[in-house]
Amino acid sequence: MDRTRNQDAVARLLDQAAYPRNAHYALAALQDVRAAFGQVPPGAAAVIAERMGMTAAAVEGLMRDSAQFVGKSAAHELRICQGAVCIGKGGGELLAGMRRAFADRPGLSVVAGHCLGRCTEAPSASLDGRILAPADAASLRRWVDSLGE
Repeated sequence: MDRTRNQDAVARLLDQAAYPRNAHYALAALQDVRAAFGQVPPGAAAVIAERMGMTAAAVEGLMRDSAQFVGKSAAHELRICQGAVCIGKGGGELLAGMRRAFADRPGLSVVAGHCLGRCTEAPSASLDGRILAPADAASLRRWVDSLGE
């Protein structure tokens, strides 16, 4: 995995904590990361997922479903559909590319999403709840750049 500075810092923190490769420790790792950084920085879910033998989407699901992380996310959320049709039309690669492209962008979280209901225009994405379909790397970069932050 090519790492950003955020991801390197998270990896060092996890090294110090010496968590075993076990999904049962993912929530504790998220709590430690949040305590150390004041938030869960972009790219942290991917590092935790790699260490715990999980997918990044599963770690992001923990964050989304845990009350302690609600309201702690970035100001903007770029969600890339990971439904079966979108995956088949390149949604997985699009998600990975957008995570790399925006890994160090403050205020933006790039996450895996459930089906956005735009299968005929796959792959699809949403930015702060507004859907873009079909989505590609260039259009998503322009969309995110339009935020001006």
